[in-house]
Amino acid sequence: MSNLTVPTSATGTACATQEQMIQRTSNLFFNNVYWNILFHVLFFLFSPFLWSLERSYTYKSDPCSIMFTEYECFPFYRLNILSRLLVMFNYIFLAIDILLNLRNIREPTKARGYVFIVFTFITSVALCAYMTGDGPNGNIMANCLSRTGRDLNELKGQLWIYVGMIVFSFLLNVFSFLMSWSRNKVRQGNVNKTYQNIVNFNSSRFLLITATVSMLIMVVYPTGVLCLVGLVDTYDRSVLGNYVLWVYTYTYASLVLPASLFFYITYIERKRKNQVNGEVKNVEAAEKVQNHHFKDLENLWEVGFEKAVKAGKQPALTPVE
Repeated sequence: MSNLTVPTSATGTACATQEQMIQRTSNLFFNNVYWNILFHVLFFLFSPFLWSLERSYTYKSDPCSIMFTEYECFPFYRLNILSRLLVMFNYIFLAIDILLNLRNIREPTKARGYVFIVFTFITSVALCAYMTGDGPNGNIMANCLSRTGRDLNELKGQLWIYVGMIVFSFLLNVFSFLMSWSRNKVRQGNVNKTYQNIVNFNSSRFLLITATVSMLIMVVYPTGVLCLVGLVDTYDRSVLGNYVLWVYTYTYASLVLPASLFFYITYIERKRKNQVNGEVKNVEAAEKVQNHHFKDLENLWEVGFEKAVKAGKQPALTPVE
């Protein structure tokens, strides 16, 4: 198999091999792009460059231009790693916030929220710097989201970091939910504590469901890549990059939280509206019964008064002072 690769530098050209040309011009790649566009159009509106859709069409027959170099892709790759870590640390610190509320029953302050935002950003940046500290090299890349030509042990180490964070986040959210559930079952003499326990329980329940769905989606990527790398000798290497794209589910996971917030708020508003409508109907029914009762009393009074007048008796009226 001929090798078309030429020396690569920060400013030079990068030629694809024959295997890479097959990978970038195959129907498998184009179908992958079409399905990604179908499922998350918004993501593609601002990142066609990352998936190299335009580049694949423009340089379909040019092996020296169809691929990216790490020098032009590395900032986007690093931002991709950072955004994934931000999502993971966000769920972790939200669970920690609920646990702190259980230890000290009071409404979370803005200061605590700002502190958690800062810690989320700092920890994500620090871990991202550690995971991408080797910097760009002479490899050429199919897109700016995943690196090719890496050491397999280094790649597996990075993927195991993802898996460890996902498992830790899930277990922490389960623990916060169980603590909130047990605290909510204990009767409190203080109304404020009772109310706060209910708030903590509802928050932990919503966070557990959201984090579970999001983490399950995110764990598909590292486990899928680990399986593909472990079985790389059992299939054609020229399609490895496309197989990796098919397990790339980070976009779905990042949409879980805002989508859950939207549906959760909509559900609460609808439930509240139904409760208000139910109370209004109850009040209207009670008013009808009350009006009917007073109408009956009025009729009885008029009938009794007429009978007394006909009998020549004047009903005694109590003066109102």
